[in-house]
Amino acid sequence: MRAPRVGVWLAGMLLAATPLLANPPLGFAAEHDVVQQGEAIFLHGTDTAPACVQCHGAQAKGGVGPRLAGLGRAYMVRQLDDFSRGVRKNAMMNRVAKHLDATSVQAVTAWLGMLAPHLPSATPALPPSTLKLLTTGDWARGMPACVDCHAATLMGDGRNIPALAGQQQRYLVKRLRHLRALPQPSGTAMRIMSHIASGLSDQEIDDLATALASLDGRALHRSGMAAVDAAPVAAALPTSKPLAAAIRHGEQIFMHTPEQARPFVGKQNRLSCVHCHLNRGRLASAAPMWAAAVRYPLYRKKNHRVNTLAMRVQGCFRYSLNGTPPPADSAVMVDLVAYIHWLGRGQRLGEQPAAHGFPPLAKPARAPDLQRGEGVFRARCALCHGQDGQGSVFRGRVIFPPLWGEHAFNWGAGMHRVDKAAAFIKANMPYGMGGSLSAQEAWDVAAFVESHPRPEDPRFTGDLDETIRRFHAHRDVDFYATAHQR
Repeated sequence: MRAPRVGVWLAGMLLAATPLLANPPLGFAAEHDVVQQGEAIFLHGTDTAPACVQCHGAQAKGGVGPRLAGLGRAYMVRQLDDFSRGVRKNAMMNRVAKHLDATSVQAVTAWLGMLAPHLPSATPALPPSTLKLLTTGDWARGMPACVDCHAATLMGDGRNIPALAGQQQRYLVKRLRHLRALPQPSGTAMRIMSHIASGLSDQEIDDLATALASLDGRALHRSGMAAVDAAPVAAALPTSKPLAAAIRHGEQIFMHTPEQARPFVGKQNRLSCVHCHLNRGRLASAAPMWAAAVRYPLYRKKNHRVNTLAMRVQGCFRYSLNGTPPPADSAVMVDLVAYIHWLGRGQRLGEQPAAHGFPPLAKPARAPDLQRGEGVFRARCALCHGQDGQGSVFRGRVIFPPLWGEHAFNWGAGMHRVDKAAAFIKANMPYGMGGSLSAQEAWDVAAFVESHPRPEDPRFTGDLDETIRRFHAHRDVDFYATAHQR
């Protein structure tokens, strides 16, 4: 892997990443002692803090307070810190957290982190409206699906995103209503959840909480996700069974590209089409596929020729997925194109679609700055993408995509253009809160992301100047190459 060539001027200006939590690895014996200490604190408390078991129940399965088992150690450390600083308000927990020193916090969360989650023994049938919020979201109201952030099993990412399945109904209702009422939430997670909760009615909150409390998310994933994945297209699929099957398969490729199109995705790449084209390719602000369906064939400056839709998709495999273009007549390509054309139904060829690409974003008043961009990244992006920019994977499926490194797009991808990345970020990030960053913040954090090493452009000739002249002249290189000097 090499540093990005077009943005090579950025590479020398990187600041060292600071880990979210300082947990140096311990030996087995030392870790065992810490866990035992944590269990003792949970069961008996400390000289200054009461026993956790009094509110959270045996094995942290929940009681007066919520279930803690299965929430994830890093998440619990952050919550205790928020309670200690008064960022999160609860009369009891504010007092308890202030009386737990750092050693006690690390010990009790180490023990809690080892506990298996307490989950219901069965997963009941769910109302369609609730199932939609859980699994596909309601993007007309700006609401991503719960599974988009909390994993397909609704068990969180084991790090920063908590498990929801099996959590207490009354706690979830109280928490969502509290988040809905927050006037000025602090922190990315609180802002996102407050924004989502503000769009939910009391009835929707009650229904969601009831559903989540009754769910074994693993069972939902095993037995229900196939039906859930098909739900958005089922009502309007064509009557031709082979074509309907192709569209269904195309959607699965779009959502889970490394799994469904493995031979054509780079060996280390973890991206799927949906990571750039949000809401299954339906979101107007994220290069919607229904627009692509009627815009192609189209002349593109990137390769100086008229491209068919299949050729455009092949380019995504080559650059964004750092892989090999599927043949135009392969099942992967045929089914992907079938899905994209299905999304474009009802539009007329030759007419300009209502939206396409990312909403344009003017150049900033100040040149993009890496240090400012890193600050934005740490504050608003790292919760999901990690301090190291590598995203997160849960049980083999990517929850949040990597932004740089060997698992990300190569430097020939359109998303490696700082202007394109800035436009995408401004319109769509943080996830579920598009438009909340200023234009300058979007440019700054885009420059920071693009400054990191990533896989080589497959067209690289060995001569940087020649490669830029032949393949990257459309990127407005001069602006970016001198931006840091302004």
